[in-house]
Amino acid sequence: MKNFFTLTLCVFTLSLTAQEAGCTYPQADNFSPTAIVDDGTCVFGSGLCGEGTMWNSELELCEITNPTDSNFDGCTGLSDLLNLLSIYGDCSESNSCGNPFNYQGYGYSTVQIGAQCWFAENLRSAYFVNGESIPNEDPNDWSNYETPAYTYYTLDNDTIGYFYNWWAAHWSNEVCPNLWHTPTKLDYEILFDAVGGQDVAGGYLKEVGYESWVEPNLGASDFYSFSALPNGILNNGSQSYDDLGYKCWLWTSDEYTSNSILGFGVTFKHDQIDGGFPAIDKRDGMAIRCIKD
Repeated sequence: MKNFFTLTLCVFTLSLTAQEAGCTYPQADNFSPTAIVDDGTCVFGSGLCGEGTMWNSELELCEITNPTDSNFDGCTGLSDLLNLLSIYGDCSESNSCGNPFNYQGYGYSTVQIGAQCWFAENLRSAYFVNGESIPNEDPNDWSNYETPAYTYYTLDNDTIGYFYNWWAAHWSNEVCPNLWHTPTKLDYEILFDAVGGQDVAGGYLKEVGYESWVEPNLGASDFYSFSALPNGILNNGSQSYDDLGYKCWLWTSDEYTSNSILGFGVTFKHDQIDGGFPAIDKRDGMAIRCIKD
């Protein structure tokens, strides 16, 4: 009789255990109304996610199944296109000057100075705005190129941005984002006037401190948060990076004359803008600051 009760109790326990095991969360896809103890197998999705979304178990959140399917009918059609056109040209707060601007995977700081909106960082794009690659050419061969090219000082430190030759800065495909452009000489003249003229613009527009600039970084206040950096210049003749840490060299899209090998640049070193707009060999490498159209 003792063995009978023992066997009966064992069978009852096994049966109870089987009934207890399961998902006890009512909103789970596999909710078991007979489960007493949750066994950790709950699967969420349809009970928690809205129409057109599905549960991502790794991130534990609902994700849009098809971002272009705005009416959640299972495909991207005419109605979705009309929904997109209805908000075309809507400039939300996230795109206003002063907020980060995302371009080709990087969020650039922007700054409003007078009536202009500028990138507050040097460009670091390996592509034109249409997605075409900019050739990444060996600096030792830059004197041979009269077509767009770019390079960088190091792979680990792209804070100073990429170095572009004049053709990349000026190319019709445009290296800056849509509705932005490589600054002209006039754009920089307007900027300098807005901050008090070329005699003081260097100090007002330079990044402060010695993290990037070599001491003494004369006159730097970065009052307008333009944060000009001492990226220097890639000299195509000597194949060397000159003035790195000492001077900011930036391209304009203008050329000295239509048939020359010279383009205009702008340089920052002291309180003032050094030398106005010097003529630069188009085959040299300098940084680019984008400005909004």
